[in-house]
Amino acid sequence: MALSVEHTQPCQISVQQQLSNDIVEAVNSTREGPDQLSDQFLPKTELTRILSKESLFKLYAELFDAQDEGRESNESATTRSSLESSTTGDSRKPNATNPGILEAYVEKTLETSRTWLLALFLYDQRHRCLDLFKEWLSGNKPDLPTDSDLPLSGEQIENVFQASDHQYIINHQAVFVPFTIQEAQHQDLPFSRCRKPFIGSPVPIGKGGSGAVFRVKIAAGHWAYEKYYNTETEKDIEVAMKVFEERPNQAVESATRDFNNEKMVLDELQSMNLRHLMILLDLGSVTEKDEGGSEIRHMLFYDLAKCDLEEFFIDKDRVYENRYTVKSFLLSKGVDVLEAFAFLHEKFKGLHLDIKLDNIVVFEDARTRKGSQSSAASGMDMELTWKITDFNLSMKKINRTGTQSWFKVSSLDSRESTVPSPREAGEFQAPEIQKRKDDASEGSDVWSMGGILLFLLAFVHEGHEGVKHLYEQLQVQFREQGGRSRLFYVVKSAAKGESTYEWEGAELEYLDNFRPDTGTIKEGFEAAINPGVLKWSNSLHGDADGSEQECLRRAFAVIFKSVLVIDRKKRLSATQLHREFAKVRNCYKEVEQGSAPNDNPPEAMTGNRPDEITPPVGESPCDHSALCTAIMNKEDKTIGRLVENPENANTMCPRCAEYPIHKILKVQSDPTRDKALRALLKPPSTIDINLRCPDSCLTPIERACEAPGDAQALQLLFHFFPHITITKEFRNEHKHSLNHLAKRLIEEAYQRSKKDQSKRQASASTSGS
Repeated sequence: MALSVEHTQPCQISVQQQLSNDIVEAVNSTREGPDQLSDQFLPKTELTRILSKESLFKLYAELFDAQDEGRESNESATTRSSLESSTTGDSRKPNATNPGILEAYVEKTLETSRTWLLALFLYDQRHRCLDLFKEWLSGNKPDLPTDSDLPLSGEQIENVFQASDHQYIINHQAVFVPFTIQEAQHQDLPFSRCRKPFIGSPVPIGKGGSGAVFRVKIAAGHWAYEKYYNTETEKDIEVAMKVFEERPNQAVESATRDFNNEKMVLDELQSMNLRHLMILLDLGSVTEKDEGGSEIRHMLFYDLAKCDLEEFFIDKDRVYENRYTVKSFLLSKGVDVLEAFAFLHEKFKGLHLDIKLDNIVVFEDARTRKGSQSSAASGMDMELTWKITDFNLSMKKINRTGTQSWFKVSSLDSRESTVPSPREAGEFQAPEIQKRKDDASEGSDVWSMGGILLFLLAFVHEGHEGVKHLYEQLQVQFREQGGRSRLFYVVKSAAKGESTYEWEGAELEYLDNFRPDTGTIKEGFEAAINPGVLKWSNSLHGDADGSEQECLRRAFAVIFKSVLVIDRKKRLSATQLHREFAKVRNCYKEVEQGSAPNDNPPEAMTGNRPDEITPPVGESPCDHSALCTAIMNKEDKTIGRLVENPENANTMCPRCAEYPIHKILKVQSDPTRDKALRALLKPPSTIDINLRCPDSCLTPIERACEAPGDAQALQLLFHFFPHITITKEFRNEHKHSLNHLAKRLIEEAYQRSKKDQSKRQASASTSGS
């Protein structure tokens, strides 16, 4: 039953009535509509605001001063007199004329908290329950339950409360036991009717084969940051929530398996010494059970992205097309994703198995950067990040923990090892996955990433229209049985209904002496690159500006010679693809800077080189600077030695085009990272604290203040650079998005800056006089 606020004339309303109205209004504001009643709750911050010390004092003054009109008080005059004598030494009534007693009642309520219990009684103004509360306050009922006892058991309710209140308490007590989500932990909802702390209904933002994704707003005080001593949020926050539950085409047991697989992969990624910032990790998870204890729903929480890469590229309103006009800037985002992709293969030793546009999410953060030369049109005044997500189909190839439950172990070389294909082929999946019984491999992931790169090139050169044109060229029609599908390849099969039209070949006009080949996937089943994709590439290359044609030719050479090839053994490794596409990005940079591209395009590379071991991301490729490599490996002693040379401290890495200070701040804080950062900053290092990141234009301080704040980095920056100026505008811009510790550090630095400014002004005044 929904409760409504009772409206009376302001001059007639009692404190009790006002508090009841406030509680009802706060509860109703969390969810609206008759179908949402079972999800309503009282947020912690509202409880604290409504039942403040001042409000409790006024309430108790009114309760104990009332004349009990129409009902008998449970408190005898003898008992009241005894309490007053023992408490105050006189015979005054404990009403508004005796604030000492009322203040003691307030402290008693808060000491062993019973504010949630009191709110439950006030919610529907349960007079008998409030009388019991008064008896407890005055010392006549010591066994009244506390907030920690909620929700009360049936036995507790029967032993303490009158029969007329039993059903009310059973029906409504869950409103006053809202759940708090602990970041970086898995939790079970403590009881079946427990209220999740969502303000408003979850908003659908995506749907996949394993679960639906929603945007949810979590009430202030109901999200605890595990990293920062379980500090609870002071404001409502929005996150993404992926829900695994029974659906028309999926039993709850299947949903549970999908959740467990994705959670295990994420936990393994979380536990690694190295993490990649372009891989989206979860913020925590919750499992919901029914009254019988059976799991019915699982929820994974993530940072809320702006959109996915498909939405970014389709961009019907041309928002991103007009905002991001520097081609190398967008290509750098692709290079970042490729580095994360290589991390999954080489460091994590796993396969994603579902690389596609909507499994890469986009984060965008608008910032005001004083002194930045970047224009709004270039998009360089935005912090743009692309991250790989959705790991419910992912698998490990190597068992490093000794368990067999979710690892796929192979004794074969990693270039040839395979795992069972998880589902029917999609538009980004490799031709060898058209059959469920066929196997997926590392090369299958690489094929999928090749499709992503073609869409990136389409958007970079022609925006929304280019993406639309490429989508049109992917359409293939199956013979005999009919039907259409979007694929990067066409097939010819002896089986009825499995061959596609347009089997004829197509030339790549810009690549001399090269013709895409066909290949046998299995006996009686052949495939070739979709001719429509090749024709599209000819058109895009022909329409490109003359200075950019060479860059585009190099990009297509890598993709069509070494990625979208039917024989998966000839495909590049993930690390090789990352390296080659970084060269393509650099080619575009050279054009934008006014210099001609190097006339030596990259040779087509294949992955079929068994004698060569490609170094994994985070180790020491030959074109990384030594300092950059030491930073990625968090080698504090090596870092300290190298930064003794001033040139090393402020020189951009030739491979990743980042300064050392920005490279290390992208690494997630942990004791090893923080030790490495200290080594980078401490004397005799000559790090320039005003260097801006080439991609984001952030200074180190601005980078460390990205929500929710890198408190450890701020501590070290302020320790070694105590005279960094923090302006009032900067403090105000960041104070609401930072965690407690980071906010405190910024506030302290701001106060130091004010004092330093006052001293300078005083010194200048003295000198002037």
